[in-house]
Amino acid sequence: MSSSSRDGAPLDLWSLFLDPPAEARPRAWWHWMDGNADAEGAVADLEWLHRVGVRGVHLFDGGMGVPLVVDAPRHPGTPEWDDAVEAAVTTAARLGMEIAIVTSAGWSAAGGPWVEPADAMKKVVWSETVVEGGSVDITLPPLPDAAGGFQDAARHGADGSPRWCTDWRVVAFPADPGQTPLRPTAYMSEGAEIDGAPLIDRAFGDGIRLPRDPDAWSEAVLEAVFDEPVTVRAVTLGLPGPRGFGAAPPPLAVLEAEDGAGFREVARLDPTTVVARTAAFPAVTARRFRLVLSAASASEALPQLSPGVRMPPVLRRADAFVVSEFALFTGPRVHHAETKAGFGEERDFYALDSVDDPSTRAIDPGRVVDLTDAFDGRRLRWDAPPGSWRVLRLGASLTGQTNGPAPAISTGLEVDKLDGRRVRTYLRAHLER
Repeated sequence: MSSSSRDGAPLDLWSLFLDPPAEARPRAWWHWMDGNADAEGAVADLEWLHRVGVRGVHLFDGGMGVPLVVDAPRHPGTPEWDDAVEAAVTTAARLGMEIAIVTSAGWSAAGGPWVEPADAMKKVVWSETVVEGGSVDITLPPLPDAAGGFQDAARHGADGSPRWCTDWRVVAFPADPGQTPLRPTAYMSEGAEIDGAPLIDRAFGDGIRLPRDPDAWSEAVLEAVFDEPVTVRAVTLGLPGPRGFGAAPPPLAVLEAEDGAGFREVARLDPTTVVARTAAFPAVTARRFRLVLSAASASEALPQLSPGVRMPPVLRRADAFVVSEFALFTGPRVHHAETKAGFGEERDFYALDSVDDPSTRAIDPGRVVDLTDAFDGRRLRWDAPPGSWRVLRLGASLTGQTNGPAPAISTGLEVDKLDGRRVRTYLRAHLER
């Protein structure tokens, strides 16, 4: 069997299959785990890989609690690590092998302990307040500074992340009273009244806890009661909870309204990757609205594993449904606003069209006022035109995303992938290590 090369010379394909050129031979992942590395071992690994036909390696520095098999751990920045890398590079060159390195310690991403908060991955955050026309001289509510995926909700495992935020702009636009959360007469759970103030404070970190069976499917109900019927067009929920592999699943949430013959479903809010969920729906008038939460346990939610596959070492069980927000609105809001704004993911964005409501009042761009120059970082001073104005303070805080899994000495914030200058600075520091 033969073919032709680019210069027309015949090729013996069978011989090439039996003895392929170096560029056609396999490359291997090469994991240096938890400091288990030394120069002698690096040389031995590469010589063995070369003997079995491998012609390149992709070097990973990882950390997953692997037992130490060398006399002392070697990590980037130590002389012993440098010796091991030098031995690997020299040996690879002698054997005609390629060496590639991952962009950070761990399996993915680009982060490390040298990444400063200002250079790290960020999310948009905001605070808001309503003012009346006239002379305004107020301290604006602070921006959320917690490391996490949405507003003040902390990221799972980000306890060591710094609290950090930065201001971008301050704007104002006419305030729509329909966008202020309604204040129920009472919030009820299991037949008892509870303090509902945290449920309409526009905060998504901590919340009230409703009983949840950690070992089986369970359900909980939270009810908002009004003295008189109210007309509602939207709801925003905050549902923080366990995250990551082996975690109890976030709950399904269903909003129901009492219509005289019992409760009926108004809106279904499926779990997303965001702690906040907003649903818009045709206007519903009722005196009582309730939130029904349901979910399986951590063990029930695990996928079926093949025989011999290990279970995760820790199941993050949940003994409570945590509700940080349960806000009802008389005005329409953007359906699935949180995921449409990019804070999370959706399976099908085309299925998320907003409700066609004739009462919808969009913000007139011509009436948006830029007040950035009237804000000194703490206080806003402004001669506001007549009427009510919603003031929006916009900025950024950290997502808290880190590289990993990696040894603690090599773990840190991920660099901002949307800033080329910061990425170049990051890579220079990484490659020097």
